[in-house]
Amino acid sequence: MLRAVIQPSHDASWLEHFLALEGFAPELSEFYDNLFSRIEAPTAYVSIMECDQYVGMGTAVAEDGWSGFINIVVHPHHRGQGIGKRIVHELARWSRDQGADRLYLQVIADNAPAIRLYSGAGYEKLFAYHYRTKPMDNH
Repeated sequence: MLRAVIQPSHDASWLEHFLALEGFAPELSEFYDNLFSRIEAPTAYVSIMECDQYVGMGTAVAEDGWSGFINIVVHPHHRGQGIGKRIVHELARWSRDQGADRLYLQVIADNAPAIRLYSGAGYEKLFAYHYRTKPMDNH
């Protein structure tokens, strides 16, 4: 049985499991902790749990009637089981409770499963974007 846990802020445990689900190195913990800590608007940090295992996570930020969904991730062994849909549902419900009646998200253009999920939930493409990265200096 799946259950949703919604926190108003991240904590060390949430961050650890988020990094693990994303496949990110634990060394990025400080970076993400600082990033999430700077968000001033109301936030929801959602965890979808199966027993004591984190199987999906996501974040919403609500401000001025809008809510943005970020960092949605589902454990690779649990994809295709409706967990992504559950995350979006929990984030949308939280957003409504915050007075946000307009929702948006960003998705990487070649993430076909995520695009199917969001399209099925009624989202439409409005804009395209790209990332710029700076090479790490190893010296």
